[in-house]
Amino acid sequence: MGLSFLSPLLLGGLALVAAPIILHLVMRRTPVPHTFPALRFLTQRASANRRRLQVSHLLLLLLRIAALLLLAVSLARPVLRGAGWLPDAEGPVAAALVFDTAPRMLLREGNRTRLEQAVTLARVLLDKLPAGSRIAVLDTTGSAAAFDPTRAATDVRLDRLETATPTVSLPAAIAEARRLLEAADLQRRELYVFTDCSHGAWDNAPIPETEATGDETAPPVLYVDVAAEAPRNVAIESLELSGDRMAAGTPLVVSATIGRMGTDAVRTVAVEVLDEHGRPVRRGMKPVEAARDVGPVTV
Repeated sequence: MGLSFLSPLLLGGLALVAAPIILHLVMRRTPVPHTFPALRFLTQRASANRRRLQVSHLLLLLLRIAALLLLAVSLARPVLRGAGWLPDAEGPVAAALVFDTAPRMLLREGNRTRLEQAVTLARVLLDKLPAGSRIAVLDTTGSAAAFDPTRAATDVRLDRLETATPTVSLPAAIAEARRLLEAADLQRRELYVFTDCSHGAWDNAPIPETEATGDETAPPVLYVDVAAEAPRNVAIESLELSGDRMAAGTPLVVSATIGRMGTDAVRTVAVEVLDEHGRPVRRGMKPVEAARDVGPVTV
């Protein structure tokens, strides 16, 4: 007995068995990986922190390099040296100090005269000058223009400065100081003028030759203003007597015009005469209000 097929050609349909297999393989889903949200956030933060740390480390490296370079340069003690218009910043200097010693420099503010204030500022300046500097002190009394041999000699000159009637104008004293500096053998030259910058220092004063010709090689002038910030002054501007000669027992009338600078003030005006022994004797005294419209005062 044997197995046979009535339609052997239909056995080719067995190949259709592969269709479900292929369909199964095609429709099988491929797993898609998903990152947990919290883990994704931590990963992003870690990446950002890593970049920030890299920048911080780079900046720290640059700062350390700069600190080492600055330390090396500072230990080498750099000196700024120039040529022509830029002198040696640490070299000695030839300095001339011109003081206005006119009587108006006796004006007091804070229990200190303007001349005393000028001397104080001059000493501060001298303490800042380099070692080996040459100093000259001039004033409007016509003192000789010369460099002092030592700093101690300069201090003595400053201590002896006194107000007096000027024999030379302030511009003339400045011109003399410039001539002295031009003859100095030091490259660096400085000229300082201590004054209250009032009109009395400049009015009717001739223009120095160095100012008139505009000499650009002359050393520059630094003006130190020692004027009072809020000046107050009362003075007797004019004085009149009732007569040049008086008979015994005749009253003497003294009329004075009081002027003032600054705010109104009350001052006492006194009259003193010399007795037969040449001693002053006070004969009259009167308080006066020094106001803007004050007129003659009779004592």
